[in-house]
Amino acid sequence: MAETPDPAHGSLTWSPLTPADLPAIEALHRTVIAAVAAEGLVKPEDPSFFIRMVGADGETTGVFAGPDLVAYGILQWRLPAQDDPRAVFGLAPDAPLAKLAGTSVRPDWWGHRLHGALVDRRLARAAAAGFGHAYATSAPANQRSWRTLIDHGFAIRAIAERYHGLVRFLFHRPLGTASTAKTAPCAETECPADDLATLDRHFAAGARAIGWRRDREGRILLRLTEGASCSAGAPHP
Repeated sequence: MAETPDPAHGSLTWSPLTPADLPAIEALHRTVIAAVAAEGLVKPEDPSFFIRMVGADGETTGVFAGPDLVAYGILQWRLPAQDDPRAVFGLAPDAPLAKLAGTSVRPDWWGHRLHGALVDRRLARAAAAGFGHAYATSAPANQRSWRTLIDHGFAIRAIAERYHGLVRFLFHRPLGTASTAKTAPCAETECPADDLATLDRHFAAGARAIGWRRDREGRILLRLTEGASCSAGAPHP
């Protein structure tokens, strides 16, 4: 993945990150955690994780404004056993799956759609590398994060504890030919995004959250399909 300019965002440049970028990655990660008020909204990572994500276990795409790293997105393909969602998603143990394993955008660049752009780039990279499925997690309270994932074709499949007790939505996204398979019509319902107990019952019964909207009172509602054969989202090109 070569360094590329970004005409849509002016002077920004996208580039694969290397071990030389580790201090900048860790500094940006700490900046984002400090800017997020709620504890646990963003999973704190230790330096060893970032070393693996610019090494054999994944790749990290950086977004630069001049010399400054203003965003990064991680694509991980070697998952620890406790973070393997294949059984939850009904996938074979050897199904080729990659994880969108973390995104940080510098607070003064929030609102520039970099999170979504990093989702798209990583999905394209995963599909090109032969992965048939993508996986991601997000805190239920981190609406900015999970709404972006749903908008980019992910479906919430479960609620589970991850990362030493943090509650997370688990997202699944078929890639390539898997994402274009025809699916049967499905019954749909809506549920408030913060009603985790009800959502958990729906997910346990095979439902998927494939959309969201804000009602007249300002609440965020998740649109749920009630059949396991329903589409998980629009196919990625």
